[in-house]
Amino acid sequence: MEVSYWEPQAEKRKKALKLLREAGGRPLKRRAQPPTQEEVIRAAKEGDVTELAAFHEAGTDLLVAPVLGTSKQTAAYIAAESGHVEALRYLHDEVGVNLSVPDGHGSLPVEAAASEGHAEVLRYFDEVGVNLSVRDSFGITPASWAAMNGHAKALEVLREAGADLQSANEVEEEGDTPAHLAAVHGHVDALRVLIEAGVDVNAVNDQGKTPADLAMDRSHQKCLELLQQAGGRPLKHH
Repeated sequence: MEVSYWEPQAEKRKKALKLLREAGGRPLKRRAQPPTQEEVIRAAKEGDVTELAAFHEAGTDLLVAPVLGTSKQTAAYIAAESGHVEALRYLHDEVGVNLSVPDGHGSLPVEAAASEGHAEVLRYFDEVGVNLSVRDSFGITPASWAAMNGHAKALEVLREAGADLQSANEVEEEGDTPAHLAAVHGHVDALRVLIEAGVDVNAVNDQGKTPADLAMDRSHQKCLELLQQAGGRPLKHH
């Protein structure tokens, strides 16, 4: 008797489909052919767990393989970038996806979640043991991505999880801390979270500038005032 490649996963599939039905998922016909890369991307982007389950059952590799040509993004990266916790939960629990594996560009799911400000995704990553202080291929931490884009709630989750909110990035000739990045982009709320977490407001980057220097350079007065209230000071003459 011919044994299906997916037969060892039968019990997991039954459990997954039961959960999907309870959540209102609709059953799909077994596909005669594997889905296209575009279909996998759409399902991950929309957080469509029913579709992802059907693709997995059809034999689609949802583990680490890039799913679209030159983009080289994995289903997990796309789901994290789009903020879909349940899709990530399915990929992790039922498919066995390692959520700490980078995509074809060296970018991490946790980086995507932090950059887009998906606090609940970061909270889920913490629950399943993803390193929230890891540097990506650019040498940038999740906290730096969140600070750069002004995501205060994401920074709060990182703070609660004990993630690194202080370390400077390793981008050549930059060396900015999350506080530098929040200040230079004028993100007051993100900067406030960092200050309340006790980061060094007088850390110096590779140009010899503090966060206050960068706030002054960009005329972000509210950020400058917040830094000064916390003891921050500019070192460069303006």
